[in-house]
Amino acid sequence: MDYEFHFPIQSKLTSEEFDALKNAALPRNLKKGTILQAGQNECHGLFLVRNGQLRAYTTNSEREITLYRLLEDD
Repeated sequence: MDYEFHFPIQSKLTSEEFDALKNAALPRNLKKGTILQAGQNECHGLFLVRNGQLRAYTTNSEREITLYRLLEDD
């Protein structure tokens, strides 16, 4: 994976910090409908969409409201 392309913050990190970021990156295959983050739960880190898409949404008493979508390479 081209980390420098996907994480342009690299220029602001030391090489040790950037290595720690790369070493913490774990590829995961998720099924459609998997919830990655819910409400006030603990943050699970950064997500990079390699294939497919993620949808961020909120709910009210009547429906789900899409806030944004992450597509491939986002």
